[in-house]
Amino acid sequence: MRILIVEDEEIQRVTLHDDLIEAGYETTSTASPQSALELINDVAFDVILTDLKLPGMDGIRFMGRAREIQPDVTVIMMTAYGTVSSAVEAMRQGAYYYLTKPFRTDELLLLLMHVDKYQGVLAENARLRRQLEVRYNGETILGKDTALHGGEVYLDGGTKALDESLAQFESKLICEALTKSHGNKARAAQLLHIPVSTLKYKIKKYGIE
Repeated sequence: MRILIVEDEEIQRVTLHDDLIEAGYETTSTASPQSALELINDVAFDVILTDLKLPGMDGIRFMGRAREIQPDVTVIMMTAYGTVSSAVEAMRQGAYYYLTKPFRTDELLLLLMHVDKYQGVLAENARLRRQLEVRYNGETILGKDTALHGGEVYLDGGTKALDESLAQFESKLICEALTKSHGNKARAAQLLHIPVSTLKYKIKKYGIE
């Protein structure tokens, strides 16, 4: 797996770079989004690990520019300025996951293992699409939103892996809100900008204590 780190804080960038190299990942790192875009023009990356706060261009805008060049790249957003609104916006714009600093190296490595599986599912999805196109001479015999419910792969471009990732992300946000509000559900609901009834439903859904 080839990873690009975009982080303007030198200590954080060097530490991440060294940890990923030690873990066996082919890793490139840079301090600015402009130099990162130049690299993306020349090199195919599997994962981009980028800070949300970057000099000259925020991480969400950078992600959009990067995916114009490499549409299939997986983007993981990280920031020390975590807010619910920025986290949701990053996911809405296509980020695979959102890491709040400080995070442990083992947390990142576990996430990269999930990314590897996720990309494998997408590759299998693409392979099945090609087979169907060849078999039926390019005519779509299944509706655009039809899924192969017996397996893990969905033909509409979504995957169970993605659903699981979003569920983990939502659960993490809820836990963080409950921690910040010291368990006060009304206050946590305000932080999340959702009704208390919705929060209680999701707490039960995810089995959050």
